Amino acid sequence: MTSTTGLSSRFRNLHGHAKRGVTLAELMVGMTIGSFVLGGITSTYTFLLKTTSGIGNYVDMNNYSRLGLETFARDARMASDIIVMSTDHFSFHADTESGNRHITYHHHANNGTLTRRVGPQSNPKQVVMRDIETFSFKYYNLVGNLTTNVTEAKKVQISLKMKRMVIAKSTSEEVISARFTMRNRLVSN
Repeated sequence: MTSTTGLSSRFRNLHGHAKRGVTLAELMVGMTIGSFVLGGITSTYTFLLKTTSGIGNYVDMNNYSRLGLETFARDARMASDIIVMSTDHFSFHADTESGNRHITYHHHANNGTLTRRVGPQSNPKQVVMRDIETFSFKYYNLVGNLTTNVTEAKKVQISLKMKRMVIAKSTSEEVISARFTMRNRLVSN
């Protein structure tokens, strides 16, 4: 004969004792440990996301600045006649293989870009660099002194600081300064 105590066999453990449920205290401890683990995973994910975005921003800025400087250097070295020279605007004629071309570089402080236009004002602008925080063109004479005189300018220097933000925090900065000699330009001094 078998005796039963009212509990079916599926509610008994290996030792024949009745199974108990989880107490409220055990549930609270388990939930607390789980929330700490979940918080750690979330903060690690957020940190990795910011780091990856920062690296991506730096790579983008590096590519833009490198390509922009290469384009500017090629054009500036071919400059033969300066039309406009200011701290944010540089317009000149360049002797190229396809003839003499009018080239304009202009820094737009409102949106942080440097644009390049070849030909008349009706031609479209090409964005050469983005995310520019500070910018200036400076001009130098043949012996290397700063000048504002168009007839003396033989070298042009471009200086800028690029910056990108991720979640309202600066993640990437790049400072660039390069001076180029206008090889095709004849100057008085």
